[in-house]
Order: sequence, then C-alpha cells, then structure tokens
Amino acid sequence: MSKHRADLNLSDDAPGFELRPAEGAALREALRAGLVPEDQVRALLLLCQEAARGGQRLDVLALLAERFTAPAQRPALAALLARLGPSVAGGERVPAPESVERARAALARGEIPRTLTRLHDVAIPLPATGLGSRPAPDAGSDSRDGLPARIGSYPVRRELGRGGMGVVYLADDPGLERPVAIKVCTGLSSLDPERRARRDARFRREAQAVARLRHPGIVSVHAFGQHEGVPYIVMDYVPGETLQAVGKRGVSPERAAAWVRDLADALEHAHTAGVLHRDVKPENVVVDLQGRVHLMDFGLAHDALRDTGLTNTGQLLGTAFYMSPEQAAGSEVDARTDVYSLGAVLYFLLARRPPYDGENWLTFLQSLQSKEPAPLRSLNPDVPVALQRVVERCLAKDREQRFPSAAALAAALASPSGASVPAAPRPAGSPPLARIVAGVAAAGVALSLAFAVALRGGAEDAQPDD
Repeated sequence: MSKHRADLNLSDDAPGFELRPAEGAALREALRAGLVPEDQVRALLLLCQEAARGGQRLDVLALLAERFTAPAQRPALAALLARLGPSVAGGERVPAPESVERARAALARGEIPRTLTRLHDVAIPLPATGLGSRPAPDAGSDSRDGLPARIGSYPVRRELGRGGMGVVYLADDPGLERPVAIKVCTGLSSLDPERRARRDARFRREAQAVARLRHPGIVSVHAFGQHEGVPYIVMDYVPGETLQAVGKRGVSPERAAAWVRDLADALEHAHTAGVLHRDVKPENVVVDLQGRVHLMDFGLAHDALRDTGLTNTGQLLGTAFYMSPEQAAGSEVDARTDVYSLGAVLYFLLARRPPYDGENWLTFLQSLQSKEPAPLRSLNPDVPVALQRVVERCLAKDREQRFPSAAALAAALASPSGASVPAAPRPAGSPPLARIVAGVAAAGVALSLAFAVALRGGAEDAQPDD
C-alpha cells in the first residue's frame, strides 16, 4: 500500500482528510468485485472531502456499508471487509448537514475527487463530458438537460457515451438491484417511415444476435424493449475504460497480444454462431477493473441466421481506421474482415496509432489501396519479430493471405515463437478497392467531406441508415 499513499490523498483544499491504507484497500476491492458502483464511491469521497473542510472526519467504511451499498450487496461487502482485516476505528457516521449540501453541490458540478482517478491499478473511466457532469433526475421526474429520468422501468443515472446509431446510459435494474447499461436507438424522428423501420429492425437484430452469444469476452444482452416508441437494449454494465483510452497511454507488447488473443477468442465464438461484428475498433472494447477485455457494440453486426437484407453488399459499414479493404470497397465480407480489424487494433496498441491515416475519406482510401503501414518495429523496437509478422498477416490486403479465422489468429498469438507464423505476402490492392478510389476521385471532394468526421481523432461511426 505504501506506493499508493501519494495517490490516495484528496485535493489540497480538503485539509485533514486522507484515505487510510485499509480504507483505500477496501474501496478498491469493493469496486473490483462490483459490490458498489463507481459513482457511489465518488459520492462517498466527495462527502468525506466536504466534511473534512468543516473539520469532521467520517468513518469511510461504515458509511460505505450503511449508506452507499445496495442492500443486496451488503453481506458480500461485509465478508470482504472481514477478509481484509479489522475495519478502521474512529470517525463519525453521521455527516453534518452542511457537508451533505456541499457534497451535493459538488456532484451537480461534476467534480471528481482526485482519489477516485487513482483508486485502481486500471483507472476508472471518466467520460469526456466529466463524470457526473449531468446529474440524473429522480426516477419519474421529467427529462433534464436531455437526460431521461427513466427508460422503461430503469431509472437513468447518467450518459456513458454516444455512437452512430445510439446513446448508452448507465441505469439501475430495480428488480435485481444492479447497474445496467442501456443503449437507446437515436435519430429516428428525422427519418421517413421506411428508413425508420429499417433502422428499428437493425437495432432489434443487434439485440437478437448478441443475445445468442454467451462468452465472457462479449458484453451480454439481457432485454430488448421500447420506451415511448424508441427501441432500447439492456446490457451488462462493465466498469472500466475503453481500449482506445488505454492504448493511448501505451501497453506492453505482451499485454497487447494477450488482449487481442482474448478478443479473437470472443470473435471466434460469435463467428461460430453466425455473427460478424464488422466494427471492431478500440472504442468498442472495454477493459474492466481486473484488466480483462470485453467486446461490445454489435450495431453493424451481420447475422447470417437472421439477416433479411438490412445490410447489403455495396454499403459502407464500419469505422475507417480499422476497416478492411473489402469493407471499404463495399464488397462481401466474412470472418477475415474481423481478423483484419483485430490486426489493426493490435497495430494501434503497439504503435499508439492506427495502421493507416488520412485527412479525409479519399486520402484514407488511397493509403489503404496503395500503401503498406509502417513496420511496427520501426515505431516500437520492443515489438518482437514474431508479433510483427502476426500483425502483417492480419493486415494483408488480400484476405486469402490473412489468418483464415479468428481461432487461427488466437493460436498464433499464443505461439511462443514466430516459427508457425510466416510473414504474409504483400499483394497489390484488390481491384474493387482500386475502382472505388478512382470513382471517388472522379466524383470530386463531396464524398470526402461527408466522411471527414469519421477520420478525426477516434471518430464517430460513419454509417448509412439503410
């Protein structure tokens, strides 16, 4: 614990309050075990901070158990605290009213205690808008600041993120007393009836496809419903941060390979069930508090068992930086398309940049068609030769030269040497991609401008509606 001492101090304007080692250990373990949501820990820490300003030292663990943990989780929390040893004595269990009011005001302002960002070996995710910057209204009240009070029977806490087809909220499951993530389909009101029906059907198909999958590396779907005519999907809430955020800080080649191997195993499970993801990217992978990866957002998934033409050859689906050549060309895709995207994700983790870049859609397509990505070892000398070979094979422009399946990629990443991973040939760009690049060039810059947003800093999805 000594190495965490400096990190566990609260901000300098809260004199007299410092988390004791036993308190920090208990909070970390409770979060890792999923016994208390991160926003409840944030509220507890803010309350302790505000009480310290008034000269009051609160009993952190008593308040955690009595006020900030759901009743159903309290026995497990008590067992955890007993396993960690005797609780910390000293401190008051009843905070002064003025401390409570100041903490509520701080929560409304979206303030984040410095302690919280250092409470885990893997940091808690902090959305770009600021954790808790839009407080959730009381259940049953009117929507405030665009945040719904509830979706179906689920009271909403806050927004977690947005994508091309929906917005995801953190909510409470009142029946099971657990947090859940709810994805709500957006943009329907601006569509004509036919396109709205297609978007609605695609959203439902995502829920049906993922509901068939049972794998620890895939975020599970629990329910599908409609709220005021808008469809939503109820999913597991996985506290953690995206692979995009983790990758920007840098990870070791060993860790990167292990994560992508686990993702390949999850995708092999999906492929065996007839589901292609088609939008594998760092933003669609969450690293949980134990350092495990979970694949999410199957919004562009192709379900071979249920697909009725909602997504067709010739459409452009996916996020540019991690898109395979055949996907960029709007051609038919198969499991090797997801293998390419996994290779692009692994490249990003090792180089802190995607394999191809571009100022707009046209320049990206030209790079994808005519260039090879920079050798990984030229960007990161710590990358083993065998691992570079694996990435090069994943990124082969000709899908016949890639690993034939996600399972084959997982096996290669588990190989201790590169002996079983020959370097992939480097064929010229495929004719369909060459044709689409030429077509875009002939059409001028309009299409490039339309897709420019998909190529800026991590990118929102560039997706058609039908």
